Amino acid sequence: MRRKIKDITFRNNPKMREKLEKQIMITVGANVRALRTLRNKTQGDLAEACLAEQATISNIEAGKKGPSMAMLGTLSTVLDVPVAYLFMYHTDISKS
Repeated sequence: MRRKIKDITFRNNPKMREKLEKQIMITVGANVRALRTLRNKTQGDLAEACLAEQATISNIEAGKKGPSMAMLGTLSTVLDVPVAYLFMYHTDISKS
């Protein structure tokens, strides 16, 4: 007889899912900010290059808003990194 393994997916644990989503937004925002400053760009410069509002870039960097898939692609192109790089945890991005 097979035992059923307990389903512990995020679907069954909304608090865990919400916490993970917030951490991802914070990580992406921190990476966008670090890469932007490393390239000596202001939020306004990055917003202009991405055809977005400066407030949108500010909210992404602050982890208040997650970027759309299209914005992720645009940010990665403008910042010259793969999209996956924006999701990675970096202890010191300036050494990358």
